[in-house]
Amino acid sequence: MIPNGTPLAGKLVRLRGVALEDTRDHLELFADDAAALFMDVTPPPQSEAAIDDWTSWLARKIPTGPNRFFQIERLADGEHVGGLRTNDADPAAGVFSYGLQILQKHRGRGYARDAITVCLRFHCMTLRYESAHVYVFENNLASIRLHEQIGFTLEGRQRRSAFYSEEFLDLLRYSIAKESFLKLHGA
Repeated sequence: MIPNGTPLAGKLVRLRGVALEDTRDHLELFADDAAALFMDVTPPPQSEAAIDDWTSWLARKIPTGPNRFFQIERLADGEHVGGLRTNDADPAAGVFSYGLQILQKHRGRGYARDAITVCLRFHCMTLRYESAHVYVFENNLASIRLHEQIGFTLEGRQRRSAFYSEEFLDLLRYSIAKESFLKLHGA
């Protein structure tokens, strides 16, 4: 197990690459309709073989470019609790975004907060990024609350961006600058 002092470990979780044995958890993540909405797609039902192929591809893929797909693993016992993917990373501009998903059975235990702070610290301190943003649908009150508590600021609203459960939803953009993050959370 990687000790707490490594760059990609926090107090509760560490970020690691995708492993072949993550298929079962990915099946659960893909079955979460609300989470599928936040992945910008509502996929048709997926077979275990299809998810296994996707997981195998990710596990064998050598990361190229600035975007990464991390698995969130609990430090206490190594259990996989979710995933985090960086998107739209622009090293020249020093800006990136991310999406995060915690398995239903692990929500509300601080894993998302810890994974986000690990990701932000790594990108700000190691990779020298200057700001991060995240998109949250207006009905995801837990994520809104979480990001505001971490120090993110609401920067904008894209009206009627998705249709889910018989209603249109606005997409909110939250951002945090490196200085704000370090002031609140330290290096």
